[in-house]
Amino acid sequence: MKSFRVFPLEQLSEDVCWKILSPEAFVGRGDEQCKNLEDIGKNIAKKCSGLPLAAKNLGSMLRSKKTKEEWTNILNSEIWKLNLEAVFAPLLLSYFDLPSAVRRCFLYCSTFPKGVVIERDVLIYQWMAQGYINSSQNPEMEITGVEYFECLAARSFFQDLETHKDGSIRACKIHDIVLDFAGFLMGNEFVVKDVHPNDDNIRIELSSEKTRHLSVVLAENSCFPTSLVGAEKLRSLSIFKSHHAEEDETGNLFIQPKHLRSLIFCGGNINGFPEEVGKLMHLKLLDLSCSKLKRLPEAICRLFNLQSLILRECSLERLPDEIEKLLNLWYLDTTGCDFTYYPKGIGRLTSLRELVGIVVRCDHNDDKKFSLGDLENLCHLRFLALKVEDGQIDIDANEARRANLEGKINLKDLKLYGPWMQEMEVDNVIKVLNPPSHTNVTFPQYENFQRYKAHLLRTAFPRLQHVSIRTIRALFGQGTSGGEAEAVKNTPCV
Repeated sequence: MKSFRVFPLEQLSEDVCWKILSPEAFVGRGDEQCKNLEDIGKNIAKKCSGLPLAAKNLGSMLRSKKTKEEWTNILNSEIWKLNLEAVFAPLLLSYFDLPSAVRRCFLYCSTFPKGVVIERDVLIYQWMAQGYINSSQNPEMEITGVEYFECLAARSFFQDLETHKDGSIRACKIHDIVLDFAGFLMGNEFVVKDVHPNDDNIRIELSSEKTRHLSVVLAENSCFPTSLVGAEKLRSLSIFKSHHAEEDETGNLFIQPKHLRSLIFCGGNINGFPEEVGKLMHLKLLDLSCSKLKRLPEAICRLFNLQSLILRECSLERLPDEIEKLLNLWYLDTTGCDFTYYPKGIGRLTSLRELVGIVVRCDHNDDKKFSLGDLENLCHLRFLALKVEDGQIDIDANEARRANLEGKINLKDLKLYGPWMQEMEVDNVIKVLNPPSHTNVTFPQYENFQRYKAHLLRTAFPRLQHVSIRTIRALFGQGTSGGEAEAVKNTPCV
């Protein structure tokens, strides 16, 4: 194969670096102020070594510098004289300009594999698990965590930001060079181990006593690590595996790292989780997302300091019967799990802030299964995503009153998955549940139903440019009143 024309990729010119840096740096400034800072800014752009990431990062940092003196200090910084990789010097300037608490949170990001999508809330709970968020000024640590996250995003340490409808950030990625930079600063405190298929009987040895964070990335068809040596002071253990051919044994992974704060197994085909996990008394976050684990040991319920339990897309058959003992749990996520039932003990986890992917009954006819009314004492909830048990259409009014959603003043988002898109009016569901007026209530299935109907309209009437629907039922033969559709010429299709 041959190309007709080859474009050699070179470093950017100083002018192009300035065109990247200046829009970031001059946000919110007047023309006179921009003109006053332009000469210094162009000299700073020269120090970017033709690298767009460096230019954008420096521009984001300069945005918060208001005076000519501050810009001059950056231009004359001793950091430029250090023998660093070209891109590391501007990143180091931005790093030292961060508040000390935010620096620690940024360095922790080195534990993520390159290219992975990082959810904001999950990252914040990991920071909380490590004790990086000080709650002395704000008792709601997740609020402080959001401020730290947004600070890093504003400085361009995060990229490819995904947002919610309200504009708040949902997830992000981190540039590979930024991850390398964080790992460079962490030094011996962070170790990454790549495991390949021909590595048998994996025994991971940590040579430095300073190591606090270990990330293990398992290649396709590689074996699971069986033991850790020198891990007494380890604070986080993250094991990532995207492909699994055979069942893995966790071996003696938990014999040494008694001081773990966070334990992450993503994608592993774990044969069994050892009872020794119950001895990790300092553990605050346990993430088993996408694992093939069938059963959690009851010893999990002895982890009284656990704040986050993440079980997305797991193969678990049920939650532990004594889950109610996890009284310090803030975040429980079982999205995509196919449990036989959810125990009523969830209703006794009064510290919960986020409860995601839970299946509930709408009546009180089962003494074992979690029902809507069992939300009664979960007063700190901020985010709630519920799926109604199959076969249940009507919401018992007594259960709705007992749930007391109206009294949950911190509830910001409520997602409901159920059969109401045809059998019940969505407005009636909201009226029965009566959440606070400021709560954002969404029905993902119903919204998908609406989009599907709009697709049918566009297919049936390809020249239709505008349609307004007052009542979907009337338009599609499910009712007789209130239906109105209007086609308007030269108007964008909605």
